[in-house]
Amino acid sequence: MNLTPAGMSHLNCSLRGQRTKAELWSGAAPGHVTPLTDVDVIVCDGYLASGMLDKSQIGSSSGGLVHCVYETYGPRTAAHLLNGISLLANRLLKFTAFTMSIKDMLLSADANHDRRRRFANLRDLGLCAFADAFELDPGALSESEVRRLYRQAHFAPSTDQTLCKRMLQLDNAMKNRLKRAQDAVCDAAIPSGLYVGFPENNLQLMVHVGAKGGMVNAQQMSVALGQIELEGRRVPLMLSGRSLPSFPPYDVRPRAGGMCTHRFLTSLPPQELFFHSMAGRDGLVDTAVKTSRSGYLQRSAIKHLEDLSIQYDGTVRDCGNNIVQFRYGDDGVDVCQASFLQQSGLHLFADNAALLSTRWHALMGGRQQHAAAYQRLLEQNTLPRPLQVIADQVGIQRQMILLKSLSQNKLLKLFRKAHRAKAVLAETIEQQKQLSRTDLLNAELPEAPCEMADALRALCLAKLISAQAPPGDPVGLLAAQSVGEPSTQMTLNTFHFAGRGEMNVTLGIPRLREILMSGSSVISTPCMEVPVRPTNEARRCCMRISKRLYKLKLVEAIRLPLLETVDYTSDSCTLEFQLEPPSAYADRSHVRPARVLRFLERVLFPDLAKRLDRELKDQGKTTLIRSFALSALARLQQSGQRGSSHSAGATDGFDGDEEANAEREGGRAWEATRARDEWNEDDGHETAHESHTEAASEMQRKPHKKITDFGPNDRFIIRIFILLQTLESRQQLWYF
Repeated sequence: MNLTPAGMSHLNCSLRGQRTKAELWSGAAPGHVTPLTDVDVIVCDGYLASGMLDKSQIGSSSGGLVHCVYETYGPRTAAHLLNGISLLANRLLKFTAFTMSIKDMLLSADANHDRRRRFANLRDLGLCAFADAFELDPGALSESEVRRLYRQAHFAPSTDQTLCKRMLQLDNAMKNRLKRAQDAVCDAAIPSGLYVGFPENNLQLMVHVGAKGGMVNAQQMSVALGQIELEGRRVPLMLSGRSLPSFPPYDVRPRAGGMCTHRFLTSLPPQELFFHSMAGRDGLVDTAVKTSRSGYLQRSAIKHLEDLSIQYDGTVRDCGNNIVQFRYGDDGVDVCQASFLQQSGLHLFADNAALLSTRWHALMGGRQQHAAAYQRLLEQNTLPRPLQVIADQVGIQRQMILLKSLSQNKLLKLFRKAHRAKAVLAETIEQQKQLSRTDLLNAELPEAPCEMADALRALCLAKLISAQAPPGDPVGLLAAQSVGEPSTQMTLNTFHFAGRGEMNVTLGIPRLREILMSGSSVISTPCMEVPVRPTNEARRCCMRISKRLYKLKLVEAIRLPLLETVDYTSDSCTLEFQLEPPSAYADRSHVRPARVLRFLERVLFPDLAKRLDRELKDQGKTTLIRSFALSALARLQQSGQRGSSHSAGATDGFDGDEEANAEREGGRAWEATRARDEWNEDDGHETAHESHTEAASEMQRKPHKKITDFGPNDRFIIRIFILLQTLESRQQLWYF
């Protein structure tokens, strides 16, 4: 089958195999494979000398044989190549049909025995993972102790961050250990342990050439189903502590958490069948629910970007002529035509220099042929030497006349603007000088001089010019579809990989919705994995960074429950906040007690007062929040020298006498307000508002005393005094 166009030379290319690996024949590790194999595709003078034509060569992947033909001969020849391969494959299937049978899934006797032995050793893996998650010694754990700790973490309240993290750590530790063990079993069984080897094994042939299916399907048929996951987590526990009624409560064995060691070939037990059915239903729900969400995500992205296009000046603008990018992709190159402009693709230009120079002759400019014409035009449009001198003098005189016509103020303004512009644009101009297209191209080319170096550089430059994105190209639609279409497709594909955690890609849909639709600067679930060097200094640095980034919650810094005291004689309610010592959270945060006090004083207490006042007004009650005093009784330390304890206190806003005065003033104001209500002169709301304003202004005028120095064993008690009007309105406090 000769598809070379008339008048053009033959194709030369060498393409590395991407899907079919050489170890499929030999069964050896990838590092011990001889280089002389049939994996790499070699075309010499248009003749297929070696290689297998799989999906990576004749499919839609970049850098394949069809892509090389498209780059060298154009789209028409590439279409003829695809038609020829299709006719040849259909003719071959008429004589030799393709089918698979049970023997393609079978393992050899030794491989099957090794598989059972490896899976039998997984029974003790759950206890080791539990010990890692709870930071305990697996040898010192009894079965009753494991169940007690597991139950405690299972029923832990959401406020207990330590126990809640234990469950997540248990899931992660179990999944990591099981994944390593399962990968070891699969690598030992496939392909070296198959009863029928490659390429006689039609199942493996179909999977590796990319016709249909994947390695996950082959492993589930021949080796094991693996760990079943539901929305990225292991199978959850019921209230009884069981994942299924057939397992004991709080069983840490991998099988109780969804690990399926059986395969489709030899059937599944009822427990694993139920786990697999749960995963299948989860994938079915994802296909039904998240398809609409990903579709709306794609529609939203298209509606936001549909007006972006490339203009004739190379910029990317919207419908309002606003510049979004000065150059499309910062280089103006169409990504569909830029794959061979990388260093790994320059071999195509070197192997087919004569062929590409014939095709891109117009873009290369034909400099040798047009050099004489250019010189002739230059001589015809150049003045003789005497006339050129006169023209230069006339130009200088013209510039002097124009300068004299301008005022001095305008010249000074122009010079100032030019100086500022030079200072601002100096760095940008320098970058543009250093990163020109030709310099970037020269950096990619080898420095060794050769006869074809200039020709190769000219070919790459011609390709760079031809790869420029054309004006009018709807780049906004392309970008939106490039993001939206894969998200919809990967949602549909989850149905075929039920329960496999590595194939569960629908968890990224909420993240895409958050990025593209919410656009919040505060990420709800920030997560980042940073590799750390295995040194003590790096570990200490990471601990310092983690303490600075840790978000300490108020419930971790105060003792619960709060102490409430209601004084019916003075119509007051007292809340006592007891702060934990710094040693309670020093291992995970750098926050000091002084910062906790500032938060209580500046954020929590004012917010509590506003919400309480608003709630009481909504209920039709009248309140006099006359005194809102913060008292910090600090430094209840044991003194070894004196043998007695002492306390040092400081107040923010009011002293002790002033608190009593404030309470008396509040009581008199309450009596006055009640009297006026009885006389129908005022309903009390205006008086409450005025008294609240006076109290707030009085607290602002008084100097606040700060507590900034505390010992590690100090105990803090903070009391809040709130004056209320009636006993009925006092009950509203318990909402907070």
